[in-house]
Amino acid sequence: GRWKVEKTLAGVDFPAGEGAADPATAKKALERLNKATTFSMRFIRSGESVVADREFNTQQEIAATEGQEARVVWKVTNPNVLTVTYPSGEVLERKVTR
Repeated sequence: GRWKVEKTLAGVDFPAGEGAADPATAKKALERLNKATTFSMRFIRSGESVVADREFNTQQEIAATEGQEARVVWKVTNPNVLTVTYPSGEVLERKVTR
């Protein structure tokens, strides 16, 4: 199924102090603080289960919050790895471990 989601960033924390954070990242986070963002999410079948479609959901969230189209790669057969490539060429890989 597919749902419309409204997400609000409720807080920003700088454990090492705001000065230690990347200035562009800190600025983006603070600009989004307490502002609702709406985007689509969906769930897909995986065998007998229903799981979040992390590829689609991540693409939608990035487009809504950052205003850019990122290339996202995720496979339901290897759900713990998700790779995001931004238009700038920056690559972010998220790995879920225990």
